[in-house]
Amino acid sequence: MGKNFILGFLLLLCAVAGAQAADEDWVSKLPPPAAGMGRIFIYRVPSMFGAAFQPAIYVNDQKIGDAEMRRVHVIDRPAGEYEVRVRLEGTWRLKLTIGAGETRYVRLVTYPEVFTPRVEPQLKEAAEGQADIQGIKRGKTFEALSVPEDPPFQPAKP
Repeated sequence: MGKNFILGFLLLLCAVAGAQAADEDWVSKLPPPAAGMGRIFIYRVPSMFGAAFQPAIYVNDQKIGDAEMRRVHVIDRPAGEYEVRVRLEGTWRLKLTIGAGETRYVRLVTYPEVFTPRVEPQLKEAAEGQADIQGIKRGKTFEALSVPEDPPFQPAKP
């Protein structure tokens, strides 16, 4: 009985993972950032911890979406300094600078805690960030970033 349960559970996990297979080519379909702009990819890779928790992601106090597992948020911003903030029970921050035409990768890393997990933004090198986002679904996009058949994310009006 125990082996059948484990086998069934593993098959269910494989089916769910297969159902979430992503279009790995969506990154190449993105238009380049406009002149004077840089691009930030904010993403959360699969983790054993905290899948049920999807904290809000902010860039300079503007909410851009939620930190869902296997999702990438892509934003273009003018060259400058920015703060990526993730808020659940606590708040974790990352300050970064982007230059015109530069791309930065921010991975949201999940750590187990007593009651709720900690989801911490970490700056990654380009090679590691590019490898991480391969096969991850595109999340909501912000600014003028839209790939055909998916309109850009529009923040709620206050």
